[in-house]
Amino acid sequence: MNTKQNSSQPHPQHEDSNRSAGHSDPIALRLRRILVTTDLAEISNHLIPHAYSILEREGILCLTTVVHPHQLPRGEYLQSPADSAFRTAHAEYIQACEAQLRALVPQNSLSVSNRTLIEITEHPDAAEGICLAAERFSADAICVSTHGRSGLSKALLGSVAQKLLTITKRPVLVFPIQHG
Repeated sequence: MNTKQNSSQPHPQHEDSNRSAGHSDPIALRLRRILVTTDLAEISNHLIPHAYSILEREGILCLTTVVHPHQLPRGEYLQSPADSAFRTAHAEYIQACEAQLRALVPQNSLSVSNRTLIEITEHPDAAEGICLAAERFSADAICVSTHGRSGLSKALLGSVAQKLLTITKRPVLVFPIQHG
C-alpha cells in the first residue's frame, strides 16, 4: 500500500495544528486597482510589466510619479515659487513627466492602455505622496521598485520603499532593481 500523500494537498494533521497555533489560511489578494510608482529612471521602470501581469482582468492600474511642488526639470528647487517664470517652467515639467509616464504604458494591447490612469502627485515627501495617491485611487496594492541600498548609503539617502512600508496600511509589493 502506498502511503505517500500528494505534496500539493495539505496534511490534515498539519492543517489542524496550524489553526490551533493561531495560523490562518493564506489570503489571496484580488488586485483590481494597483498603484505603480516610478521615479522615471529607466532602471526603475522594470516593475511596470510585472504590475500589469498581476492586475486582474478588468482591473485598473494607476501609474504615478511624485514631484516636489518646487521642482524644475533639471532637478533644481526654488524656495519661493511665486514668480510666473517658475510656474511656467514647473507646469512644463509636470507635462513632461506625464508624457514620460504615458510612454511607459505597454502599447502591445489596447485593453492594457484602456486600463491605465496617469497621475502626477505633487508632494515634498515621495513616500507620503505615494500614500496620498494610493488613498485617492483606492489602491488594492502599491508597487514600488527599490535600489536596494543598505548601510550608510541608505542612512544618508533614505529609502522611499522603507518609509512607505511603515506609513501605509495597504499591501506594498517591492520589486528590486536588476543590475547588469
